[in-house]
Amino acid sequence: MRKWKLLNKIFLVFLVLTIFALIVINLPPNRTIFQNEITNQLFGTYDLKVSIPKTIWLGKNEKIFLDLKPVQSNGNLNSSLKTEFANVEIDFILPGGNLFPPGLHVTPLIPAQDINLDWRLTAENYDEIPGSVRVFINPTADLSSSNQARELIFSKDFSIKIYKILDVRILWFQIFLISQFVILSALLLYSNFKKKNHNEEKITIIINNNS
Repeated sequence: MRKWKLLNKIFLVFLVLTIFALIVINLPPNRTIFQNEITNQLFGTYDLKVSIPKTIWLGKNEKIFLDLKPVQSNGNLNSSLKTEFANVEIDFILPGGNLFPPGLHVTPLIPAQDINLDWRLTAENYDEIPGSVRVFINPTADLSSSNQARELIFSKDFSIKIYKILDVRILWFQIFLISQFVILSALLLYSNFKKKNHNEEKITIIINNNS
């Protein structure tokens, strides 16, 4: 009887620890938020918000978000610049991390319309990612023009802490935990089944002895 109780307690403790580890690993990370009001003489005022995870597990994907919302737009463009359109250019530098889509991101700036962008970030086997982000507005009269009034409107440095367990990618560790969860659940059910059968056998023996 004590044997089954002890086994049940051991299985239950490991099961709770496994569930706790899975929950901790999959909790959304705290985020670094950069929020600035950007004013451009040609295009007006915009609210810029960049959201970056403070931590990331080795091998796990996290999102980086950038939102650019017009607060005030200038409808009258300076005709001397012959501006027909403008691009917003976003450049993330993330040594120790892989960003998708990679490289310089270019998106058109359309008056009175929001820009909402996101990237997928994965970490390599380092202790942290020392990153930086730069945002440019590039008004241009012609795509082939080499004389472009490119303006840096935002620049920030940041760092992302990389969590890891024995230098193993978190996907494999999660598979191990899920496997352990299944095995422990099966063992717990088996232990309870054996305990029930053991009790039934004891009752049967007592009844037979009494009869």
